[in-house]
Amino acid sequence: MQCKETGEKLWQYEYYAPITSFASSAGGTVAGFADGSITSFANDGSITQQFAPGGSDYQVILGTGISKSGNLVACVCGQHKQRFVLSEKDGNHSKILFHEFLDKEQTKQVLVKFNNNDDTVYYDYNGSLGIVDVKKLKSCRIPLEGSIIQIEESTVDSLVFILSRNNGSYTVTALEPFNHPAGSFSYSAQSSFIQVRGDALFVGRDNKISRLTISRK
Repeated sequence: MQCKETGEKLWQYEYYAPITSFASSAGGTVAGFADGSITSFANDGSITQQFAPGGSDYQVILGTGISKSGNLVACVCGQHKQRFVLSEKDGNHSKILFHEFLDKEQTKQVLVKFNNNDDTVYYDYNGSLGIVDVKKLKSCRIPLEGSIIQIEESTVDSLVFILSRNNGSYTVTALEPFNHPAGSFSYSAQSSFIQVRGDALFVGRDNKISRLTISRK
């Protein structure tokens, strides 16, 4: 469902299976369901993709992401032969561009996110960050302890900041294109978030917010 700021309903979609994942971008919205199906919507509520990735013994969508253009959808799906799937809108159909089976299966919701240029997609991979090059259709993984909470991009040297949580410890990792860790720092907190504005990285920790200037010397 999409509503105006006043609360007036613009459009609504109903389905029999519960929503297990959800994401949005400037190009639209995507929802994954407990029956293993995926539906993506344009901003006017029209359906742009609707398919079931399949390939697993038990079908469920654990994480979804949609590109800024709205043409690409990525997901982590299934149990017993869990996999990552990248699809593209192809007329009235969805075409699978890339997929890979995941050795370390998860049973929780996971983060899946495209970068601003729609040429890279990131996903939480059970103690690692999965990275897929959309143009070359190649993947790699970077070890990151815990669960990935946020992924934010900077305009400074195209740096990407990853916020991960491992119990009560949070870690911010800076990533250079395509998959090179540039540094990291950790801290203890009950809750945390990150935001990037220009050359500034803001780190929220419980009731405090710190500002770090992003620069390269």
